[in-house]
Amino acid sequence: MGLDHRTLIPNAVERAVKTRLHANGGLAERDYPRLLENSPSELQELIETLTIHFTWFFREPGAFRTLREIYLKNLRMNPGKTFHALSVGCATGEEPYSMAITLAETGAGKNNFEVDALDISRVALEEGKKGIFRMESFRNCEPEIRERWFNADAGCFSINESIRSRVNFIPGSVTDLPSHRLAWRYQAIFCRNLLIYMSPEARLEISECLAGLLAPDGVLIVGLAETMSFPRSRFQSAMVPGGFRLRLPSQNDKQKLSGPEYADRIEKDHRSQRSGNAAISKGHESIPLRGKSTGPDLKRITHERENPAKTIPPSHVLKVPAADELGQAKRLADQGLLKEACAACDKMIEKGSRDPQVFVLLGIVSGAMGNAPAAEDACRKALYLQPDNTDALLNLSLIREQRGEKRELQLIKRRMKKAMEAAGHE
Repeated sequence: MGLDHRTLIPNAVERAVKTRLHANGGLAERDYPRLLENSPSELQELIETLTIHFTWFFREPGAFRTLREIYLKNLRMNPGKTFHALSVGCATGEEPYSMAITLAETGAGKNNFEVDALDISRVALEEGKKGIFRMESFRNCEPEIRERWFNADAGCFSINESIRSRVNFIPGSVTDLPSHRLAWRYQAIFCRNLLIYMSPEARLEISECLAGLLAPDGVLIVGLAETMSFPRSRFQSAMVPGGFRLRLPSQNDKQKLSGPEYADRIEKDHRSQRSGNAAISKGHESIPLRGKSTGPDLKRITHERENPAKTIPPSHVLKVPAADELGQAKRLADQGLLKEACAACDKMIEKGSRDPQVFVLLGIVSGAMGNAPAAEDACRKALYLQPDNTDALLNLSLIREQRGEKRELQLIKRRMKKAMEAAGHE
């Protein structure tokens, strides 16, 4: 599956295996690996036991604003050509249906688009195909959109056939979609909150597959904390409004890193991925069992400053920025205005903020801009203020992994496990 068990809730794998042993009539644990090797259906059952499907319509709205812009741009440049989009880890369908609604809402191009929806969980895909959802799936959906594209029935909502027919549900992993067999490339790929749960080699394999599936001018839309999970030899920041978006390197990018220097970057990417555990098999797209963090906030201490930032003194009372300042900085980052988001973080810190989440977001934004030293600096300061901050630990682990610092990576992951256990993720 390619899951990194260290990113799951502690004992999640053990619990799933015990559940399957009981379902198989009390099978002995020593006999279970052989059963998995010989029974594809049992492997699928284990996958279903390990995964949950935590999603809703129009999650992170900035991603869908980006999708709309990409679609309209493609219509102008390629009129009459079908627009292809892909949702990796689609779970029960809320994301791909949101994508289809977004494109249909433009009213342009005579709805000449198709959305492929991929997930390794067959149970989730069957629910998605039904297209019937409860109210909790609409927590971030405007009532007008729900009224336009869904039919209410006995407390549930079924999606209109005009949208359902545009979404093609596909069982399997992204690695099962060999790009050379497709007659097209995707102009937009959503792959959010997946790679942070994968083993290093699975990340590399999935990244290579996505690079092959993405059109030369396409955009890969990822989760906030995932930009550093993708090898920079394969993806560059798209720097477009709507949040954290990646694109394939342009010819200009390749010229900047040509010859031995570019080859060295590729080798470093591969070496950092190999430093972790080997992938078990194919990548898994459904969200594994892991407690979700509350998300990052802000701050950036750039190594470019003439006067390096001073060590932050410990304080029993943290100076927390006003909620509207924090929210504004998040919105700037979500719109792809990374420099502005960094400046907003700097301003809050200069005003005396000692909120660790400010430094966490700064670390994420700095990493998205390719400034690894500043990202590491910010994460370290967040951990000085709050040693068990899992967001900071996660981002620091990604930095260590990229550098191939195996020993330091293991130490950080042990800290992450202890922090999760202390937080009650058992």
